[in-house]
Parts: sequence; C-alpha cells; structure tokens
Amino acid sequence: MTKRLIFINIFLIIVLLIFSSKLNADINLDSVFLGFSKENFFGTDDLGRDVFSLIIIGGFRTLEVVVIATSLSFFVGSFLGMIAGYFEGNIGMMIKSTVDLMMVVPTLIVALIITSIFGITPVTAGLSLGIFGIGNYMNQSEALTKVEKNKDYILASKLLGVPWYVVLFRRIFVNILPRLLVNLGNTASGVILQYSALTFIGLGSDYTKPDWGAMLYQYRIYLVRKPSLIIIPTLCILWVSLSFNLIFDKREN
Repeated sequence: MTKRLIFINIFLIIVLLIFSSKLNADINLDSVFLGFSKENFFGTDDLGRDVFSLIIIGGFRTLEVVVIATSLSFFVGSFLGMIAGYFEGNIGMMIKSTVDLMMVVPTLIVALIITSIFGITPVTAGLSLGIFGIGNYMNQSEALTKVEKNKDYILASKLLGVPWYVVLFRRIFVNILPRLLVNLGNTASGVILQYSALTFIGLGSDYTKPDWGAMLYQYRIYLVRKPSLIIIPTLCILWVSLSFNLIFDKREN
C-alpha cells in the first residue's frame, strides 16, 4: 500500500513538472467560471484564471513551506535534544527551559511577529511553523540520547578517548535517527494544515499569490454556485497530508 502510494505521488510530481511550463494563472474576465475541459482541466474561477494552474502553483508553495518548516524543526530540535540529553546538568536545563518557553507561544503569534518583521513569504511562514515544532524533536531526541549514551558501545567509545562530538553525532545520532524520522510524517502533515489555516486567514503568505488555504477563503462564497472551487483545494490538502502520514507510518511499523 505504502509503495503504491509513493509511486503514485512520484508519478503525480513528474506530471506536474511536465505541465508546470504551461501554467497560466493570468486574469481573463472573458473566461469566468468555465467548466472542465482540455484547455482548463479544473475549469476557471471568478476572475477567469485557470484553477489547475492555481492548484499547481499553490502546491509548490506549500511544499516549499513544508521543506523549510520540517527541516528546521527536525535538525534544530534533534541537535538541541541530543546536547541536552548527552550533557544534562545546567546545559540541559537551560536548553529545555528555552525550548519550553518557545512552545508556550501560540503559532499564530509567532507567525505575526516573524511576518511583520521580515515580510510575508513562504520562507517566513516556514520559519514560523518550524520554530513551533522544534520542541517535539528536542524532547524526543533528548529522551533517546539519555537511553543510548548508557549503552556499552558508547561507554566503550568514551573509555577509548573518542571526542564527545564524534560519539554524539557519529554514534548516537546514527542509531536514534530511524526513530526520529517516524515523526516526520506527522510534522509535515501538521505544517500543511497549519499553513493552509494561516493562508486562509491571510497570515501565511502573500495573498496575491495562489495558496490552497487562500483559495478556500476566496472561493467560499461560490460554494453553492461552483462547489468544485472549494472541493479541489480541499482534496489536495487532504491528499498530501494523508500521504505524508501513511508513508512515514509504515516506517514506524
């Protein structure tokens, strides 16, 4: 099931890359609310824009946010957690206190602060969501590091005089990595839903650029007149979120 899902997603990405050179999201008031056709696979919206092109452009922007946020959460959180778990003491307490303080602040507040300072782009949205997810990986990697550092092969490395950074990153990290990767699916799915929510209320990115959440907000008034404008971006959000969850859930099993 998971292999088929991966192949389906790879196939869809290849198809999207092929059609990406033909995307046209320009306004054309002579072609508003057209139905599905060879020229417009998903029809057009209230401004005559090709919905298929909007979906693809919004998908690439969403994946950009997912990559930035997930990478930031994973690498920074894992690094801080391993440091805190390996040294413990004052260093561990300082790192945990700092990260716990960051986790208390709501995502929307972080998004408002970062976007007001650096502007509204997928990068700033990714940073906002990524900072919010650091705590989960820090707590997990800290717990795993505390268990791993007391195993015989780590104690033997210390007795042989292996530097701490070699023990930490070439011994411990390699062995806890598979268990850390399990959470990537949940993180990516959460980022997609959170970014869609942010763009829905106008905080996640530039409202003049197509995003799945922004499309849901813009087209909500056409739910009865043309429901496909709401259904298509909703299905895209559900499909991508569910795909990440299923793929990494298999890794856990």
